[in-house]
Amino acid sequence: ARKAIHFLKYQRAKKLAEPLAELIFQRIFSPTSFHSHCQCSILTLIIPIPLSQKRLKQRGFNQAELIAKHLAEKMSVKMSVNILEKIKHTESQVEARTRQKRLQNLKGTFMVSRPKELKDKIVILIDDVATTGATIFEASRVLQKAGAKKIIPAVVAKR
Repeated sequence: ARKAIHFLKYQRAKKLAEPLAELIFQRIFSPTSFHSHCQCSILTLIIPIPLSQKRLKQRGFNQAELIAKHLAEKMSVKMSVNILEKIKHTESQVEARTRQKRLQNLKGTFMVSRPKELKDKIVILIDDVATTGATIFEASRVLQKAGAKKIIPAVVAKR
């Protein structure tokens, strides 16, 4: 998974997004998995962790969005890319070594632009990699504060 994520992000191997989404599905949402009780419905929304405009311009695409798109198709649920926004560019989380530094680095970076669309929704929050969980934590906090009923974090890999 680590190599596939690296190729997706840095070698633009976008075709790897679909098997990475399959990994998330099998591990978290398949009938034999822990979260299989999640009754996906019109109240379920998949949201990828957004990139800053600067990082999006550099990379040309958001890897979490590509993975989320395939997962949404597989689960037959809606995906939204414009509800959660990254409004402040931060340096790569790789540079911040501790969880505390990563959380501080992300403070105030996410914003919910359409809170009405979150009201009472179960949000499946998608990212490619979690190291300390700081990104997922901060994004979840902002989504819940804006009215999401429940957040289910899902990542391809943990470092």
